Formats: sequence, structure tokens, C-alpha cells
Amino acid sequence: MRKIISSAVLVSMLAPGAALAQAPRFYEKGDELCVEAYDGEGYLVEMCRPKPGTQLRQPELGESAPFSGRRWSTDPIATARRHAGDDEGGGGAFGGGFVAGLFLGLVGTAVAGVVASSSNVTPPEPPEEYPQEAKWAYRQAYTNEVQSTRTGSAIAGGVVGTLLLAGAVVGIIVATGSID
Repeated sequence: MRKIISSAVLVSMLAPGAALAQAPRFYEKGDELCVEAYDGEGYLVEMCRPKPGTQLRQPELGESAPFSGRRWSTDPIATARRHAGDDEGGGGAFGGGFVAGLFLGLVGTAVAGVVASSSNVTPPEPPEEYPQEAKWAYRQAYTNEVQSTRTGSAIAGGVVGTLLLAGAVVGIIVATGSID
């Protein structure tokens, strides 16, 4: 119990605003010591660890893992989103959107966003312990998250490219003296 409390104190020292907004809740659940707290993304996370002297067991789908000091989830959608965020940075889509926005303006930005939102995504194999429905949910969530990241990146790149194009056009007009 002291380790859980000391971890909570450390977290509250590193992020005092978050600690004041939602203080962690400590409790016992069967043969486990647990803490409920909000993570950096605003999700309520339950972290449990066995009481001293308790034999460890593998968590089942939907249960929390023994406390390890990091976020862990057996929820297929949360796991897929986290994996997609780790795998996809969106840099290629940003570059494509930038070039499209630079040469075609807002039309290019829109085209890049549509292309990115319909791009092919090959999700990795979901964890084997998931039942068939959870594997389907994992693949769908991974695909949606990657397409969403690519779309946002392409539109952001297109806006930057369009702004650069507009700046260049205004610069040329001013330099040639067309505006008095």
C-alpha cells in the first residue's frame, strides 16, 4: 500500500494541476490493492496489484493488470488506438497535403484530405487472447485511428501549403508593384 501511495504522491508532485482536479482513489478489491486515477488524456484508469503474499494470475479480457506504474488495457479499442498512435505519425500525409496545397491551394487541400481518409490500412494482428469479436473491433479501431491521423495531417499540410502559396502570390504582386 505504501508503494501505491508513494506513486500517487510522486504523480501529484509532477502534475499538481491534474492531482487537484481529480485526486486518486485508493481501495481494496478482493485480494488486490487498487488506485483509480485519471491519466493524461482524461481517461479513468484503474491500476491494481496483488496484496503481498498473493499468487499472481494472468488477467482476463476486461480486467486490469497488476500495477506496473504504466497504463495497461485489455480493451481492444483502446489497445488498437494506442498501437495506431505509436505506428502512424502522419508525416507522409502531411507532406502530400503540403504539396497539394502549395500547387492547388484549397482544392488541393481538400483532395489530399479525401485521399488520406480513404487510404488503405493494414492493421497488425491483434493479440491472440482476444475473442473473434474483439479482434474485429481491434482491426476496425486501428484502421479508423490511422485514417483519422492521416486525414488530419494531410489537411494541416494542405493549409500550410496554401498559406505559403498565398504568401508567395502576395509577395509577387507587391514586388512587381501591381498594388499601389
